Amino acid sequence: MSVQPSALGPLPPYDPEVAPFMASMAAYEDQAAALEAMIQQRELILGDDQITRNGMFTVHTKVIEGRKGRSVTLHVIGPAHQSARGAVVWLHSGGMVTGAALSLDLPQILDIAEDQSLLVVAVEYGRAPDHPAPAGMLDSLDAFLWVAAHANELNYPRNALFLHGLSGGAGLAAAVAFEARAAGLDYAGLVIDGAMIDDRAGSISYQQLDNSSTAVAEMYRVMWNAVLGKASPSILDDYPHLAVGRLLDGDFSGFPPVFLMCGASDAFRDDTTALAQAIWRSGGTADLHQWAGTIHGSDLMVPEAHVSKESAAVRRGWYDRRMRSIIEDIRLSADEKIQAN
Repeated sequence: MSVQPSALGPLPPYDPEVAPFMASMAAYEDQAAALEAMIQQRELILGDDQITRNGMFTVHTKVIEGRKGRSVTLHVIGPAHQSARGAVVWLHSGGMVTGAALSLDLPQILDIAEDQSLLVVAVEYGRAPDHPAPAGMLDSLDAFLWVAAHANELNYPRNALFLHGLSGGAGLAAAVAFEARAAGLDYAGLVIDGAMIDDRAGSISYQQLDNSSTAVAEMYRVMWNAVLGKASPSILDDYPHLAVGRLLDGDFSGFPPVFLMCGASDAFRDDTTALAQAIWRSGGTADLHQWAGTIHGSDLMVPEAHVSKESAAVRRGWYDRRMRSIIEDIRLSADEKIQAN
């Protein structure tokens, strides 16, 4: 929904360590050039040693059969020297247009997997414009349901399954969460990081970014146009969860604990805040974190900034808290069984 406040101030100022990065961003000549540049960036993926962290993880590829005759490629990355204590289905960033399952944002989740001895299942979902909506959402849903149904094969505790998305992948994670709820699927936690969830791009934070000197706001328009494709916006009639931001007046109950984070100078700031409020209003559990001066994906774009390190540490801390809770639940359950016998 577009908001027209009586007085719209400028975008909050960037953190001093973040500002030079934003100043370096160049505008594209037109939407076609922007889209082509995004597609070319799909080739930027990590090397084998970066993925396995020199033997800390093992990795293998699994191809599953999805719906409508589509196959989905999964990269299964697990601890090399001990059993996995849980699993994360990872949906990469890139506005559902660029990026890849083994792209440069993968270290974000590998850091957490290393801390907690988790299995990571990185999903190669369909990206626009070659695979417009609902391909990415359906691929992500098929992957999540498959991982949930194959805990024994993947050798992880089924009660410690997480769904984690970043940027465009966070929008997909939000959509998958609705479908998983409808299917009655229980899981341990949902991470929605800088979510791209509303194609209308009318929030105050979006307008503030649009009014600034950056080229980022236009880039998001390019992404949404590619994702929704020629069916835009009628595809949302059949798949409304593709743009969860349009549904924030609805029922957001029945989700597992949710972690949300976003930059305070990010176009998606207000959508993320509204999503957390929808979960709270529905009686759910949500941790919302935003940092002054941060941009979209600050800890990925400017990892050495102090505020980036702080935000990454808080995200890792949430996983630590959730895993401690899961382990305690297992212990209590075991004690109850012993007492019953």
